[in-house]
Amino acid sequence: MANCEMCRTEKPKKTREAVPYIVHESEMARCERQIKRLWVALIVTVALSLVGQIAWIGYISTTQQTKETAAFNQAAIYEDLKSL
Repeated sequence: MANCEMCRTEKPKKTREAVPYIVHESEMARCERQIKRLWVALIVTVALSLVGQIAWIGYISTTQQTKETAAFNQAAIYEDLKSL
């Protein structure tokens, strides 16, 4: 049979060990560097997104102008042919 005395005894509470100050400082410095990298990544992402949007707007506006010019030229050619 199993020894039930072991089950009934209280388990010792885990105590927190003191962390040396130098370990805490190095961890904080590492976190600060990581946060700085995340900010840089965020700024680069926003900048690339804006550049992409501006490029897209430029592309759409040039194709729109091309379509309008083509429609105007087609109408002018039609009028020229009609007058013959």
